[in-house]
Amino acid sequence: VARALANGLDVIAWARTKETENTLRRRVINAWSALEKQGMAEGSSQSRLHFAGTIDECVKQADFIQESIPEQLDLKKQLHIKIGESARHNVIIASSTSGLLPSDFYHHVSYPERCIGCGICAGTCPCGVWSINDNNEKISMYRTGKKS
Repeated sequence: VARALANGLDVIAWARTKETENTLRRRVINAWSALEKQGMAEGSSQSRLHFAGTIDECVKQADFIQESIPEQLDLKKQLHIKIGESARHNVIIASSTSGLLPSDFYHHVSYPERCIGCGICAGTCPCGVWSINDNNEKISMYRTGKKS
């Protein structure tokens, strides 16, 4: 979240509890000085972080979705079903996962081909692994694991 804000992006987050929201806000504040030393994009600001009251409000207009909930399979399945119901069909849904196979919970989502596994990594893009660029070409998506 802090990296996305430092890159001048708007972030709409959803937290299950007020305590979780406060924790995220504290983490952004704690990371901010280090991000300032690395250099920030024009328009970067902690004030670009907003919280939605529901999952639907959080994802319905998103251009990119990064899910970062605890690695509990049933919890991830439930959340991805809700995200899939509300997100636009062409939006990439990234899941922060290192101990679960994304195919274990992505096959519950409509349009599972838009889903990727993405750990919390270093870098300057929202998930730290790749950059987001304008692209008018078709993007091929690949899925791993067995199809149900």
